[in-house]
Amino acid sequence: MTLSPDDSNLAFSYYQDGKEAIYTANIKSGKVKKLTHPKKEDHRQPVFSPDGKKILFLKTDKENLQSLYIISSDGSSEKALTRKDIHVSEAIFSPDGKQALFGALPAEELGKLEGEGEEGYDLLSVSLDGKNIEKLTDEDLFSTHNFLLDSKKEVLLFKDDGWMEYSLGSANVSPTGLLPGLTRDQYNVAISRDGQKIAYTEVTKESRNRSLFIYELMLKDFKTGKKERLTNLKSSIVSPVFFSHENSIVFLHYSNSAGTPEKYRLMTVDLRTKKTEEIQLDLPKAKKSSLFMNSIASVLNSTWTVAGLYSLIVCLFTYLFRKGKVFLPGLISIGLAVTLFASSFFIAAMYDPWAGIAIGSIAAGLFICSLFPLLFAIIAKRLK
Repeated sequence: MTLSPDDSNLAFSYYQDGKEAIYTANIKSGKVKKLTHPKKEDHRQPVFSPDGKKILFLKTDKENLQSLYIISSDGSSEKALTRKDIHVSEAIFSPDGKQALFGALPAEELGKLEGEGEEGYDLLSVSLDGKNIEKLTDEDLFSTHNFLLDSKKEVLLFKDDGWMEYSLGSANVSPTGLLPGLTRDQYNVAISRDGQKIAYTEVTKESRNRSLFIYELMLKDFKTGKKERLTNLKSSIVSPVFFSHENSIVFLHYSNSAGTPEKYRLMTVDLRTKKTEEIQLDLPKAKKSSLFMNSIASVLNSTWTVAGLYSLIVCLFTYLFRKGKVFLPGLISIGLAVTLFASSFFIAAMYDPWAGIAIGSIAAGLFICSLFPLLFAIIAKRLK
């Protein structure tokens, strides 16, 4: 999601009827216009040019290969800026708007695990006619995302394992000191036009011991060193963007966090009063078939529904085995739970601690669900 330089229009991607496309919306009227019309790919991550006349965006194919495109803000003159031989992670306009700066790695390296690939991500530039692609760095980085441009300091900030900066003048890459106190556990970072404030989301203290984290919007002022919480919506906040001419931030409120289909509310928060307001957009309606499938997905996404269905299925197998090994389905289910629980420690130690915790939580739920078929088996055994 991105704002035009005059704060009048918003560009965003919107998923409808199985396809993700680029739209623009007038902030005041809420009128929405569809700019791109995807066929076999998804369109996402729009970025306005400094003059507001053009928009960069990414096309993602079925293999998750992303290519960089540019389009006029009225939806005309769409053009590819990169070929299929490179995968683009994120892009932004240069301060003068004459080039696109982007992170990328060779397409054949996409999907390889850390240590398997020969090359990593680097920063590149390309002119707006798609010519003169130039490699700016040779760092083989693990990732390049959350691009922030500090035009006054002529520095591109981005997130790798930690926060890095690329100097547009000296072409040097180094860990940045321009975001003091910002850690890898703070997400969706946005920077104000004057470079004096940053907004970001982080897990609230009260939700850290829960299975479902709550991400609220925070603000840090580099002049005063003051950090403050801007929202208290008790859900998740994503995609904050500073207004250029107002003391406000626009953001998306993920109102049914972890739910399916995802539900977002477009909102603003005043940095002085911390008052939040919702912006109503005239979004296109999904087709009936999509609404039906989304309703089914919403039901299946309920933890209690999934747990109940799983227990019911295992109980059904228990009933079918009532004349033989009536405890077998329940014992197999418990064995699966134990296996998942053991693997959660390995995944947490070797790959991602949060993934390990998630798998451990699933294993615990699976173990509890397995007790019902065993109880049913005991009852069936006695009735026999």
